[in-house]
Amino acid sequence: ERYGEQSFRSVVGNRCEGSLPLPKLMWVKAHEPEIFARTAHVLFDAKDYIISRLTGDYIGDVTACSTSGAMNIHTRQWDPTLLEAAGVGMRIFPELHVPQDQVGSVDRDISAVTSFAPGTAVYTGIGDAGATTLASGVSHAGQYNINIGTSGWIAGISQEPLIDVPGVANLACSTPGGFINGVPFLNAGNIHRWAARTFAAGGGKPDVQDGACGQDTPHGEDRYRRMSELLAGSVPGSHGVLCLPYFAGERFPVMDTAIRGSFVGLGLESTLSDMVRASLEGVAFSLRQGMERFDGDIDEITLIGGGAREELWCQILADVLGHDIEVFDNAEFMPAVALAYLVQWPKRRGRTGASADDETMDFNGLMTELRRLRGSRIVTTHAADAGIYERAYADFRKLYPALSSIR
Repeated sequence: ERYGEQSFRSVVGNRCEGSLPLPKLMWVKAHEPEIFARTAHVLFDAKDYIISRLTGDYIGDVTACSTSGAMNIHTRQWDPTLLEAAGVGMRIFPELHVPQDQVGSVDRDISAVTSFAPGTAVYTGIGDAGATTLASGVSHAGQYNINIGTSGWIAGISQEPLIDVPGVANLACSTPGGFINGVPFLNAGNIHRWAARTFAAGGGKPDVQDGACGQDTPHGEDRYRRMSELLAGSVPGSHGVLCLPYFAGERFPVMDTAIRGSFVGLGLESTLSDMVRASLEGVAFSLRQGMERFDGDIDEITLIGGGAREELWCQILADVLGHDIEVFDNAEFMPAVALAYLVQWPKRRGRTGASADDETMDFNGLMTELRRLRGSRIVTTHAADAGIYERAYADFRKLYPALSSIR
């Protein structure tokens, strides 16, 4: 209240919500003061803890820490005025770095425990949203990346944070080029997994270890193969069956932890294929709602994550979004490769002490190199299905308002 909502958003780049670490720290200080008094350091990512164990230093990356609620997204530094207003001292916060900075090396004692050679370089690293955005090559407005893991994420780039757009999170880029704008979803690949387990198990033993879109387990392979077979027998629009895919609650387009999923339009003629396809179409419609949060024309959409393995889902996404999609084949390891290239790029280019313009030129070169390394395929839209999906999407948008009162 002392700081002001608008001031908070203009500095942090995001709305003040209970999910942010800073409000959580304020709660701990107010309700568990003895624990807060014993707190020596706060870290915001699992990798930061690993860095602290390897080097003895407490480090955070500016991309992940953008959602801490305490960092000035413009200066990429902790904001002292905000921390003073929150009553939380700066002493417990980690030192901020860009992901490609070397922040230490493995000392001899840790080497004996971890088997890393003494002196091995340790870099800041980057969180999942920043890593996949970098790996996808999103570098300017009009480019968007969809990440379908267990949950989902749409990322774009802007020159200024989109602080007045509901549902959009803003992150500082790891490289020149503005800010990452992300729309996060709680439901994406988990819906594919649920549909495969529920409709395509074929009597097989449940395997709770299956990943979002299939793992290399016998039961999982059978299940996801059967899932693909059911999809092959489906039609666009699922014969009028609609799915609201909020099975785990949702955070976009509304923050509602209590809402649950539902199917609408089931009839005596409805089939498993209809329900399987409607599940995936529901996620695609939800992603379309997220895309509508961004202004401007769409130049390019890329897809990364486990959801890219389901061929027909890629087609559904292209048709629902009304735009061709580039699907990456090497999605599992490309974020790590992208970060490694980001670290090594200045050395590869032989540039030190480069100006901002030089850094931008190098970044464009980096993106070109990454595109060469990535295997990909283009999924084109089916114009004949556009009308079906326009009508279905209009009906989908009515589902949450109509069903939100049912708990």
